[in-house]
Amino acid sequence: MNLKHQILFLLFAFLACTSYGQYYAFKSYSLDEGLPQTTIEAIIQDQKGYLWVATHGGAAYFDGHQFRDFTTSEGLINNYVFDIKEDCYGNIWFATNGGVTVYTASEVEPFVINFTEKDGLASNRVMTLLERDGEMIFGTAKGLCSVKFGNSDVNPLSNKKNIIAVSRIYPQFNEKKIRCLFYDSRGQLWVGTNADGVAKIADNTTFYSLEDGIPNNEVLTIKEDNDGNIWIGTANGLAKLTYVNNEVSKILPVTKLGARAAKLHVRSIYFDDDGTLYLSYPYFAIFNTDHNTELGYKMNETFSACKNVYSSGTQVIFKDREENIWLGSSSGGISKFMGKKFEAYTNFYGMSSNSIRGIAQNNNGDYWFATGKFSSRMKASVDRSLITYKELNFIEEIGPDSGVKTNSIWSIFHDTKDNIWIGGIKGLYKYDGSDYELISNREGFLGNATMRIYEDKKGIMWFSTFQGVTCYNPENDSIYSPFKKTDVLYGKRISYFYQDKNNDYWFGTREGLVYLKNGIYKKYEEKDGLPNKYVALIIPDQYGNLWLGTGKGISMFDGEKFTNYSTKDGLNSDTPYLMIFDDDWNLWVGTNKGVDKLTINPETSEITAIKFYGKEEGFIGMETNSNAALKDQNGDLWFGTIGGAVKYQKKYDKKNSIAPKTHITRMRVQYKDTPLKNNMVLSYTNNHLTFDYTGISFTNPKKVRYKLRLLGLNEEWTPELTETYVSYSNLSHGEYTFQLIACNNDGVWNENPVEYSFTITPPFWRTYWFYALVLIVVFSVIYGYVKMKTKRLNKSKKELENKVKERTTELYEQHKELENAYSKIEENNKNITDSIKYAKRIQEAILPTNDSVRTLLPNSFVFYQPKDIISGDFYWVERVGELIYFSVADCTGHGVPGALMSIVGHGGLNQAVYGKDLSKPNEVLDFLNKLVNTTLRQKLGGKEVVRDGMDIVLCSLNMKTRELNYAGAYNPLWIVRAGKMIEIKGDRKPIGNYVVKDGKGFTNHKIQLEKGDVVYLFTDGYADQFGGKKGKKGKKYKYAQFRKFIRENALVEMDKQEKIFKQEFDGWKGNLEQIDDVCILGIKI
Repeated sequence: MNLKHQILFLLFAFLACTSYGQYYAFKSYSLDEGLPQTTIEAIIQDQKGYLWVATHGGAAYFDGHQFRDFTTSEGLINNYVFDIKEDCYGNIWFATNGGVTVYTASEVEPFVINFTEKDGLASNRVMTLLERDGEMIFGTAKGLCSVKFGNSDVNPLSNKKNIIAVSRIYPQFNEKKIRCLFYDSRGQLWVGTNADGVAKIADNTTFYSLEDGIPNNEVLTIKEDNDGNIWIGTANGLAKLTYVNNEVSKILPVTKLGARAAKLHVRSIYFDDDGTLYLSYPYFAIFNTDHNTELGYKMNETFSACKNVYSSGTQVIFKDREENIWLGSSSGGISKFMGKKFEAYTNFYGMSSNSIRGIAQNNNGDYWFATGKFSSRMKASVDRSLITYKELNFIEEIGPDSGVKTNSIWSIFHDTKDNIWIGGIKGLYKYDGSDYELISNREGFLGNATMRIYEDKKGIMWFSTFQGVTCYNPENDSIYSPFKKTDVLYGKRISYFYQDKNNDYWFGTREGLVYLKNGIYKKYEEKDGLPNKYVALIIPDQYGNLWLGTGKGISMFDGEKFTNYSTKDGLNSDTPYLMIFDDDWNLWVGTNKGVDKLTINPETSEITAIKFYGKEEGFIGMETNSNAALKDQNGDLWFGTIGGAVKYQKKYDKKNSIAPKTHITRMRVQYKDTPLKNNMVLSYTNNHLTFDYTGISFTNPKKVRYKLRLLGLNEEWTPELTETYVSYSNLSHGEYTFQLIACNNDGVWNENPVEYSFTITPPFWRTYWFYALVLIVVFSVIYGYVKMKTKRLNKSKKELENKVKERTTELYEQHKELENAYSKIEENNKNITDSIKYAKRIQEAILPTNDSVRTLLPNSFVFYQPKDIISGDFYWVERVGELIYFSVADCTGHGVPGALMSIVGHGGLNQAVYGKDLSKPNEVLDFLNKLVNTTLRQKLGGKEVVRDGMDIVLCSLNMKTRELNYAGAYNPLWIVRAGKMIEIKGDRKPIGNYVVKDGKGFTNHKIQLEKGDVVYLFTDGYADQFGGKKGKKGKKYKYAQFRKFIRENALVEMDKQEKIFKQEFDGWKGNLEQIDDVCILGIKI
C-alpha cells in the first residue's frame, strides 16, 4: 500500500470510528416468529412481494404476518441454503449445500426441480447464483456451471417434461471455490473466489488479488456504485475499483473501520438510488457521499454499539420495494430497520434514568432532562458523530456531586433569562450557568416537591407543589403566594399554568379548568361541556383556542364552547399525558400507548386526520410521561417516555406511497382446500367458498386494510377490513368474480383489484335443457287435451243445438212473465219510496228549524247529515221559562227503524218538560227511559220482544246566569274553554233497555259556563266514519282526531262551523259509503 493510500485510510478510519449516541428501533424476527433457523445467508423480495430468507435450516418466505417454510419437506434438496435468486419468469432458485433447487412459478400447480452432480453440477456445494441473459449461473465449490432457459415469453419451467441441462462454463475456474458473482453495467461478469481474489470476465479474464491491492483473497461480496465503480468486500477489508476509459485504473483498499473492528469482515454492500452506502463489516453502518474524500464517502451512522443489532454481526443488507432496510445476522435472524424518524437517548448513553419526565433546551443548545432518578444534560458542544463505542456516556448526570441534592426529578424548565429550573421530590433548584441554588428552602415556599414550573409574561416564575402554588419574582428575589387563603386555588395542586394574550391566567386542576381575570375566578366543569373535570394540560393554538388534556380525552375551547375528542373519534387513548404543536401546527398527543399526530383544519379548528405512532411505527419509548415534551431550536420534537428521551425528525417521516402486493392465497370449497385454477366450474352442491388473501406491505403490516366484493352477488365494496379471509355460503348458481384491494399504512390503495373468477352450475332442474324438456312435455299434454276436448265439444254442440231450440220457446214465455213481475216490483218500490219521503217530511216537521234554533240559541250551528233518506239521529231545542233545553240523540239503527225511534224520543222529551213539568235533565232522562221501556218492551210469553233505545245528550241553560245542567246516556258533553277541551262524561247506560234499581237514575251535572265557552253535543256517526287522507283510506276518524279538530276550530264563527265540519267529514269519507247518521250541535256562550 503506497503512502497516499495509507493517509487516506487513516482519515477514513477516523471518520468511520463513530457510533452515534442515539438508539434506533429495529423489528426483529427469529425462531419465535417462525424462522426455520437464525443464520441468514441471503434475503430477496420476489415479484409477488414475498420476502425470501436463506438460512442453515432451510428457506422461508414472509408476507409481513407469518413465515412459511420451504425446506426438504417441501422439496428443497438440502436445508443448508447459501443463496436465493428469482429469475425473469418468477421461478425461485436455491443454492444449497446439496445442489440447486428451483421452485417453478407454474400457474397450474407449482413444482420443484433439483440439480446435483448427477445432473452435471461441478459440486453439490453451491454458494451463489446469478441470472444473466437467459441463463442461471451457479458458483460451486469446484467452479462455475449454468443452465440456459432462453428468453421466451413462456416460462420454460412451467412444464415438468421440459428438460434443462447443466453445463460447465469457464474452465479457468475449475476446482476453484466460488463465493460470489456479479454482473456489472458494462456487461462484465465478476467472480469472487474463496482464495484466489476476484476475477473480471470480459473479452478475457483478469484476476485481482492481494498483490494488486485487494485487502484479502477471500472475496465475500461484489457491488457497483452509481458512478460505475466496483466495490469488493473481503474477509479482511474493503476495496474500491475505479474505472477510467472502461478499464480499472485504481484500487483503493480499506482494512479498518473504527477502533472496534480489528478485522474488517465485509459480508454485504448495498448502494441506494441516492448513492447512500450500506455496509456490514460485520456491524451495520450507513455512509453518505462525500466528494471531498478520495473514497467518496463519510460514515453517517453505525450501529455497532446499539443493543438492538446482534452482537454476532450482520451478514446481509437488503432494501425492499418500500425502501425498508433488512439485516440478516449470523445467529440472530433478521431485523427490519424502522428508520430514523424516531431516535432514543437512554441510560445506555449516560442518561440518569430511562424515565424522562421533562425536557428543556437552553440558549446554547444543551438539552436538559428530568428523569426518575436525577436530572441529565446533553451538551450541544459534544460532536456525537465522533463518539466511539468506548465513549458512549456523553450524557452528563446532574446529581448530588453537581450540587443538586434531590432525586426523582419531576420537572425541568428553561426561562427567558437562560436559567434552568430543576424540580425534584426534595426541592427546587435554579441553575444560572455556573451554580445550582436551592430555592425551595426559602421562607414562604409552599411544600418541597415541585411538580410544575411556568414563567409568565412579566418573568414571574410559578411553581406547583403538593401543598399549593408559590411564585418567585426575580426582580426583587422574593418568594410569595399568588393566592389568598380565601381564593378557590389556595393550597391546591395545579397541573398546568397558562397566561393568554390578554394576560389572563388559566389553571388546570383536578377539579376543573379555572380562569382568573382581574381577581375574579371562573371554573369550568363537566356541566359546562368538559369531558372530565381533571385538566392536566393546556396549550394554545395559533388562533388563541385552548387545547386541553383531560381525564377523558382532549378538548378544544374557543372561549364559548368545548369540542371534545376521544377514542371514539380515533385517538389511541383517552388519557393524554403530553401535548405539543409542531411548526406546521399539527398537535401531537402522547399517551400510554404512543403518540398521535392530529392534523387540524385552520379554518374550522376541527381535527381532520389522526396518525398514530407506536411500536410498529418505530416509536421506541411507547408510554409517554406527563408534560414531558419539547420543540427544540431546530423544530424537532422531543418526547419523554418510560424508555428514554425520544426525538422525532420530520425529514425522515416520509409517506409510504407503495401500495401492497395483494394476493389471493388460498381457496376452500365446502371447507376443503382447492387449487386456485382460473375459471373453475363448481357443482351447485359446492356453494360454500372461503378465500384467504394477503396484502404484502412491510412498512407496517398490521396497518394493512382490505376491501372486497363478489361480483355476481354484490357490486359494492365492503368497508375496510383487517381480516385476511372471507366466506360465502349458499351461493346460487351463476358466474362470480371475487375482487380484492388492499391499502398500506398511509392509506395508499391498489389501483386495480386482484380477482378470481368461478362458475357454479345450476341443478339439472334449473338448466335450459330441462326447461325445454318441460315445455315440450307440457305442450304435448296440452295439445292432446285440446284435441280430446274438441272432439267432445263437437259432439256436445249438436246435442245443445237441439236443446237450445226447445229452451228458446220456454224462455220466451218466461220472459213475458218476468216483464209483468218487474212492472209490479217497480210500482211497489215507488210506493215504498214515496212513503219514506213522506216520513222524511214528517220527521223534518218535528225537528226544529234552523231559524227556531238560532232564535233560542243565537250563536250556534247544527250539522245534520242522515245516512239514508230518514235518520235515527235527531236534535231537539225548546224554551220553558228562563231555561233553554237542547239535546242531540242517536236512536237504535238508522233509516226507517231509527226514524220511528226518534219520534218516540222527540215526543217523550216534549211530554217530560211540558206535560210533567220536569226541569232537571236527569229527571227528564229518567222519565224518557221509563217511557221507552213502557212503550217498546211488550212481553209475550214472558219473553222480551223489543230491545231498542237511544244514546242522548240533554242540557238546560239559563242564559242570564250561564248555568248549564247536563245529563247524558253514554254520550259526553264537550266544552272548549280558552283553547282547552273540557269533557263531562255521561252515564254508561242507554235510554231504554235499562231498569232503574235502588232509585239510581241518571246523573245531573251542573256547570258554570264562562263567556266565550263553546259547547258541543254530538252523536257517534262523525267519529266512526271510515275514510282517510293522502291515499290512506279505510281508517276510522276516531274521537282523538275529532277532539283535535273541534279544539282547532272552536274560535271560528259559529255560522261558518257547519260548513267546516261538513268539508272535513266529506273530505275524510271521500268516495266511501257513509256508515251512520251524523248530528252535531254547537253553541257559543
